[in-house]
Amino acid sequence: MRYGPYLITEQLGANAFCLDLPPYMGLHPVFNVDKLKLFEPSLLDEIEEVQRHPDAVIPDFASPLDEDKIFEQQTKKTRTSSFDSFLVGRKGQYPHQAKWITLDRLRTAFPHLLEKAMGSITSLGGRK
Repeated sequence: MRYGPYLITEQLGANAFCLDLPPYMGLHPVFNVDKLKLFEPSLLDEIEEVQRHPDAVIPDFASPLDEDKIFEQQTKKTRTSSFDSFLVGRKGQYPHQAKWITLDRLRTAFPHLLEKAMGSITSLGGRK
């Protein structure tokens, strides 16, 4: 995957460089020289517009979450059973960093969100 261009802020040893990355990327800023390429602008007169999926573009005005939040719920089916998954964003993270977790993990890590989920999601009926 290609990102950039980004400014090299520091050389760490013979083959590692520290880059000035935006915080929303959530990446460690130190890279091996083998993973870096020199930025070369397009030689074409016309600028080629790249179509990106809206979820892949993080606007500059995005702010971290003020509280833990469930964004989505889905029931995943296996051959023999099914289980509920929740897309949970943690306080201080950006919305695009939300992760899918199971109901059991939601019970242990986010008990305060479980009450909200039980009230708003009917597919969990009867389970505790």
